[in-house]
Amino acid sequence: MDEEKLKEELVRSVKTLFSKGYVSVGGGNHSFRYKELVWITPSGYPRSHLDAKDLVLIDINGKIIRGDLRPSIETPFHT
Repeated sequence: MDEEKLKEELVRSVKTLFSKGYVSVGGGNHSFRYKELVWITPSGYPRSHLDAKDLVLIDINGKIIRGDLRPSIETPFHT
């Protein structure tokens, strides 16, 4: 699966978890590794409005590579 499809799948999963009440509006941190990088959900962003463009790309040290939003405060657990 390519990177964009993985991002869309992550967003779909997050929205499903939110719609079933497993995560709060801005809660729950989700990510996936792609090569040596990590795509992660932004901190406090409404899960019901999440889109693939909202995900933040970080390296394994937590440095932002791409994205305008702040990554999850729990980033160290994802890297």
